[in-house]
Amino acid sequence: MKKLFLIFAAVFGLHTISSAQSADISDIWLEHNVMYSGFNCIAIHLECSVEDMQGKTVNIAAYFFDDDDNAIKAPYGAPAQFRSSNGQLSVGVNVRVAYESAYWEDCVLYIPYGTFPYSGSYQCAAQISHSMYGTLAVSSSEYFEVYK
Repeated sequence: MKKLFLIFAAVFGLHTISSAQSADISDIWLEHNVMYSGFNCIAIHLECSVEDMQGKTVNIAAYFFDDDDNAIKAPYGAPAQFRSSNGQLSVGVNVRVAYESAYWEDCVLYIPYGTFPYSGSYQCAAQISHSMYGTLAVSSSEYFEVYK
């Protein structure tokens, strides 16, 4: 039976397609004291791309940590757009990918200073993920200070 399938595949040109979904975050940088929607924010800039994701929705998000790499919990009452499903302070956007390859020279995420629970040192790292394929890319960390 296996031999018959191989003959059928050779005659009719059947082949398997390997999945190569991938992403890359080539740069991350922060811009401070940016007004967005009436709030004083940090703008998280990302240069990033995805491959083999046409028609799929990816999540591009930034997460926040303390100096010891512990996840920062969003403060009580923080709006849903500034916390992950497990309560971590974050900001992100879901993007439906229109083409086989997509590239963002400057994808910008905004988070108000008021969502940070205390003054002090923080670090920010971004990731690109998909519900079926999991985490596709993670950036390096950017360190910054918040003064309240």
